[in-house]
Amino acid sequence: NPQEYEVMVTISDPQIRKKIITSLPLCTKFFSFIHPTALIMDNNVMVGKGSFIGAYSILTTNINLGAHSILNRGVQIGHDTITGPFLSMMPGSVISGNVRLGECVYLGTNSSVKEKMKIKRVKKSRKRLKKWGYSQGSNYLLLRGSSKVLYLCIHNHNKKRKKNNK
Repeated sequence: NPQEYEVMVTISDPQIRKKIITSLPLCTKFFSFIHPTALIMDNNVMVGKGSFIGAYSILTTNINLGAHSILNRGVQIGHDTITGPFLSMMPGSVISGNVRLGECVYLGTNSSVKEKMKIKRVKKSRKRLKKWGYSQGSNYLLLRGSSKVLYLCIHNHNKKRKKNNK
């Protein structure tokens, strides 16, 4: 009963989490949780509804964390960062300062994002990445820095490579 309970959906896959949340009744109320050991260094940190901030996480200053984000234990977010909804940061991942993240971004364990980067989901480039030997089940991200574009597979650490038939 959405009138009686508040909920939080904590499935790590951002696309599945989004699908579940958007299927709930519109009147559903969501709560956020910030672990007592998490360090929020400034009052200018906005946490979106339905978000989870895990143990020993550090959020510096001027951060806007999108709704329904999951920050697992020990993650760090640098200054002047804006994230879209449904962000998933796995243990030990780090976002440097002045970063922009789109919707449904997944950062795997111990991954890092360099300062001044923009990240969004890749939709149309899966064929190209598959051609390079990444498995279809991987989550791909498109990173855009100043003028460079880099395709990166973060989620699937056990990626399958095609063997060279010579």
